[in-house]
Amino acid sequence: MNLALLMQVLPLIDDIRKPEELAAEVERLMDRYGFDFYGLFDSTPLSAGTVQPMLDGRWPRGWMELYMQRKYMLVDPMVRYLGRAPKGYRWQEAINAFSNDPHRKRIERMITEARLHGLKEGFNFPVHSRTGLVGLLSLGGRPVSLTAVEMALFEGLAKKLFWKLRAMQVHETDESAAPLTHIAMTRRELEVLQHLAAGMTSNEISRTLGLSPHTIDWYMNGLQDKLQARNRHHVIAVAFRLGLIS
Repeated sequence: MNLALLMQVLPLIDDIRKPEELAAEVERLMDRYGFDFYGLFDSTPLSAGTVQPMLDGRWPRGWMELYMQRKYMLVDPMVRYLGRAPKGYRWQEAINAFSNDPHRKRIERMITEARLHGLKEGFNFPVHSRTGLVGLLSLGGRPVSLTAVEMALFEGLAKKLFWKLRAMQVHETDESAAPLTHIAMTRRELEVLQHLAAGMTSNEISRTLGLSPHTIDWYMNGLQDKLQARNRHHVIAVAFRLGLIS
């Protein structure tokens, strides 16, 4: 029954037009599978040590505040394991991978507090692009068993949800932003923009152009302001729409 619902939701995502409708379908699926808590996250804030959900899921009351206050992001094995995992994994797999970590005592404290908040077990499903990790679907709560087929389908769900929400966010921003007409761009800004569209990171662009990463970030911030973009992915989308890159 659960597997059938999961297989129904996957193609349905393509036809959903509103974020609230998408959230309702995800909520229904999580309830059916018995996941008490879940969230879809953008990896950019994660790499900066913060948590920014793309989809307002549900987490134990007070847990996110405690998690950020105690800076558990720095030692969290479930997050750190993302760099090693090309596909979905159970939280316990990540915990086992850091069994000899120098921060083991702090990790154990985090796990104990997470379980006291109801996060007893769970799964992470990373979302990758050709440039690396871009997002994460995290499911948790009481112990839930998933077959290999279900693991593969949840990986597909994570990808579909992430890119669908990313497209919705770009569309909403485009609709609400003031119309952009002629945008004056310097030669250096266009160079940075071209490299960004090619999937390069700030460090890679800085090495290519012979500039410091700080300078590249300064150009990035300027591009976001000029193009009225909410993030770097949106910068690329707007630039393509305006014909600044091809």
